Amino acid sequence: MSKSVESLAEKYQAIASQLGKSIEEVTEMFNAADIGVQSLADIQILEPGDIRNAIGCDGPAEQRPSKAQWRHVLSIIARKVAPANDTDVPSDRLDALQAETGVELKLGIKDLSVEQLVPYFDPTNPSDRITRELKTRFGNNSVLVFDPGTKTLNVAQTLVAMKRVERGADPLKTILVNGSLVRTIPVGELPDQFVDEDPFFPGQALENGVSIGNFIDWSKVPLVCRQFCRHLHDHGTINPLDEARVAELQKTLDHGLTALTSIYKVAAMEFNEREASGDLPKLKIPLNKKNKTNYPFGSNRSS
Repeated sequence: MSKSVESLAEKYQAIASQLGKSIEEVTEMFNAADIGVQSLADIQILEPGDIRNAIGCDGPAEQRPSKAQWRHVLSIIARKVAPANDTDVPSDRLDALQAETGVELKLGIKDLSVEQLVPYFDPTNPSDRITRELKTRFGNNSVLVFDPGTKTLNVAQTLVAMKRVERGADPLKTILVNGSLVRTIPVGELPDQFVDEDPFFPGQALENGVSIGNFIDWSKVPLVCRQFCRHLHDHGTINPLDEARVAELQKTLDHGLTALTSIYKVAAMEFNEREASGDLPKLKIPLNKKNKTNYPFGSNRSS
């Protein structure tokens, strides 16, 4: 059974004695190898190669520790550290250790809690060190929470989702944010963002407000008018590739919904029924699914 020690400071001191170095020198060795303080409290999160590199096993022959020293250092690192209070966080333990040894120690990213990492996490940067660390901890578990309809990370609810997984519970699939239910997603992914859909070409996004199917500029057309035009399309009243009819429609659009309904009276009656039942098209599609339909001037174009 591994011997238990009272503190990390004792572990540093024991390693220093074994290698015939000062505690300051040992501290610098581990800092240079990017081995954080808390890593020495649990050998399971250390790679043997990292330890070999830290104590100079792969350095110049005259500076290498003996095999006996190497084995002793491993046994010292394997010793159990007396558990800290549940309320302690790594930075508290670092402060205590620094006060005890009088040496400034380096804190590795692996030593930081999610409470410390998440406020500085940029979910749009997959190569960031914090992103990579959170991906290592949570894998494909869905733990990120974004404000509804945005790419803005909701830090408080993300921490709720992460702490749940850290406790060993199943990850949340959905969570309430500002009264709206949103899906949680894995680290490294972003939520769907929505863009305006072309009223006359379902599944096709507008590009800067302009249709890539028939080049109508919808940017200044009110939503309710765009919804009415989709209704006309759904019922076959308008062929969006009939240039003459589309030109006439564009002139009418300038005068608003009243002008449209005065011309298309039957369609207006059905539109009002759809509006009353809450069945009007939203004309929004996910950004990552835009322009998936056949290009309207391709083989599917109708005459």
